[in-house]
Amino acid sequence: MKNSLLKIFFGNLLMAFAYAKWMIPNEIINGGATSIAMILAKVTGLNILILTNGLEVFLLLCCALFLGKENALKSLFTSISFVICFNIFYLIPYDFSITFVIDLLIACLFIGFGYYCNLSENSSTVSVDVFALIIYKYYQKINLAHLIRYLNWLVLAFGLFVYGYRSVILGIIMSFAFTFILDIFTKLNDQNKMFI
Repeated sequence: MKNSLLKIFFGNLLMAFAYAKWMIPNEIINGGATSIAMILAKVTGLNILILTNGLEVFLLLCCALFLGKENALKSLFTSISFVICFNIFYLIPYDFSITFVIDLLIACLFIGFGYYCNLSENSSTVSVDVFALIIYKYYQKINLAHLIRYLNWLVLAFGLFVYGYRSVILGIIMSFAFTFILDIFTKLNDQNKMFI
């Protein structure tokens, strides 16, 4: 259990850093809860930290209601890990940008691997993957990584009206890239389980 929680924490640390230091400063909407918070913040003028934290609470309730006790408890740990790391990274005034393209590539790797760390330990990332996991629970023939991608694209459709084409096009590219990375890690994990 301890190794599982460390893996979940590490995944959230990577994702929180990517969102706080690369996604939000570059106004990239990729479809997750942070993107929803970005859209709502721009529309309402409310603080993005308050909106992100509020969305996390709502999604945790969905985990508890639909995904079972184990997932809900791990997702609670995920949510706390992400919120603490995100708040800290967001408030640190240091700019971690290298170049735009390198920032995007590293952000995709961090987010894709962060998703993998959570999902492989039966925890949601307390983002749109909560809805994907609920659907997947009843229709397991669906590719989970692709389902997460399509739900992210739904959020992107709303982001188009608020942030415009640049943010959404970059978000689509990132969504495809990080779910591709998630799919690779998931398949490697499944292959390793076959040999254990």
